[in-house]
Amino acid sequence: MDDMELLREWVRRGSEDAFRSLVDRHINLVYSTARRLLFNSHEAEEVTQTVFILLARKANNLSGQTVLAGWLYRATGYAAAQMLRAEGRRRHRLETLSNMDSIQADSVWERIQPLLEEAMSRLGQADRDAVVLRFMEGKSLQEVGQALGLSEDAARKRVHRAVEKLKAIFGRRGVATTSALLTTALSASAMPTVPAGLGASVAAAAIGKGVILATSTSTLVKGTLTLMTWTKIKIATLAVAALVLGGATTVIVSRKMTAVAVEETPATNPGPAIANGGGRLGGPGNRPPDWRAALAQAHSPGEKEQIERFWCVDNLKQVGGAAREWALTHDSVFPGDVFVLKTQIAPRYLTCPSDPGKTEAGTWAVTTTANVSYVLVSPSIKDTRPNLVVIRCPVHGHVALSDGSVLQGNIVAKLGMNSDNTMR
Repeated sequence: MDDMELLREWVRRGSEDAFRSLVDRHINLVYSTARRLLFNSHEAEEVTQTVFILLARKANNLSGQTVLAGWLYRATGYAAAQMLRAEGRRRHRLETLSNMDSIQADSVWERIQPLLEEAMSRLGQADRDAVVLRFMEGKSLQEVGQALGLSEDAARKRVHRAVEKLKAIFGRRGVATTSALLTTALSASAMPTVPAGLGASVAAAAIGKGVILATSTSTLVKGTLTLMTWTKIKIATLAVAALVLGGATTVIVSRKMTAVAVEETPATNPGPAIANGGGRLGGPGNRPPDWRAALAQAHSPGEKEQIERFWCVDNLKQVGGAAREWALTHDSVFPGDVFVLKTQIAPRYLTCPSDPGKTEAGTWAVTTTANVSYVLVSPSIKDTRPNLVVIRCPVHGHVALSDGSVLQGNIVAKLGMNSDNTMR
């Protein structure tokens, strides 16, 4: 079934299976967008839960022509904006970004990330939906066309036009890039691995089956509903982006290192994340970008190097997320070697694409240390601090942290690590 058919099953029959299918398909889009806007995994989880609660409540009002991925993307912007407004943290967030100016962004993604939502808001709805579907959800051109009511060829042209518009917008903001690098960076925007158990807890909260919402979540749902009611999405997209980004022009990604308390509900007990058929965490909604195709389209060695850096970050997301899940089921003790992760991810994620000394393995049966680039920094350690470095790429210096996030090598070099393998 397509999205609208599943939504109709939910509206007309109250089908919980249909709604859970929608959550599985789109949770990576919502979580990654929220994480990008808020720079905080716990807040991103709360926003993700809020967005799907809103979908459950407003499903009956969505027309059959709605592109659900686009609606969820915009709703996530509203919920993130409401969270920042409610907590009065917008000024603090901008100050945090400004304080990080000493770290020089050395990749396209680091330069465009702070500007992405503003740039997306300047696209028309059809172009924006095309970008969301093609890059943030990893849909094929045929699937993009089906969602937009276009032929595959027309969808290809729509996507190309949208990318060219974004490239021009970034160029006016001082970020020059090529189409190949930009499309790779956009695909990388959906990299955050959805935390273990989040899909199940989000679906249960949205369906409202035996779950008592935390006070903060209830308040966020009400505030976001009010914001959406008062301002139509088509008109307010730019305003929401301005509210979230505050007009920031800083070209650096910041990350908070302090732990945040989580309000527990009966549905937040962690469980294993769903791996899709390709051995990738996050379920069917988290498709791998076509890195080899991106490399084939690169026009220079520099572009190829940037794409391989993105590829490596994506690999570390998978390995780090799998290690985090393993620890959740082993009394917070992280794995002693990567081979215990064979029930969670495919072995190809263990190989850095820039590592000439390692080869990618197709199956776990033939995987040896000759296929493993990444190094376990904290093997067999019991530690719940979110800034603990768990895995490192010796080629790029990227690190995966215990909360499942990844920091790129240049940021790691600037921030530095403590003697106990935590980030400063």
